Amino acid sequence: IRPLRVAKSAWEQLTGDERRQIKEKWNVELLGTTAYGIVIDSQILNESTAATNGGSNLGSAFAQSAYIDNAFKAGNNYSATNQVAIGVIGAIAGSSFDKRAVTQYRTRYSVRLADGNIQMTDDVKGDPFRLPVSICIQFPSLDMSDQSLCTQTAASLRLKHLGTVVDINRVP
Repeated sequence: IRPLRVAKSAWEQLTGDERRQIKEKWNVELLGTTAYGIVIDSQILNESTAATNGGSNLGSAFAQSAYIDNAFKAGNNYSATNQVAIGVIGAIAGSSFDKRAVTQYRTRYSVRLADGNIQMTDDVKGDPFRLPVSICIQFPSLDMSDQSLCTQTAASLRLKHLGTVVDINRVP
């Protein structure tokens, strides 16, 4: 049986027989008025940090200065090639102290819940893409939902899942 998210307020307006018929086909999950809403605004902040290279620079400089100090002592001789090689080895060792680049974006969403209240929530992830304004989502998970959830009524449930229309204004 497939899952079906239903607005609790719409579900409660159905008859017992209508609920039973829908439950035969669907695994109904009732959502209260604070569990879903429409995105009305979003703001994004780039919290990324660049990589550093101070550790590798320091490691290279330290290794080269040690090599030069040692090369000019009695019995040793200097080689520019060896100095470069020692500098590269020092840079590799020093890079362990460098910080890696971190790509991170914080998106703050304003969501108008089904009960009319506006809630804000943050979502942090590694890309700058965000949910579009006016989309129906579950809250606070920010999972996209069937757009009809945010406008769901007993009449729309009947029409979509039972294929019937009930005119509540009709007098028997």
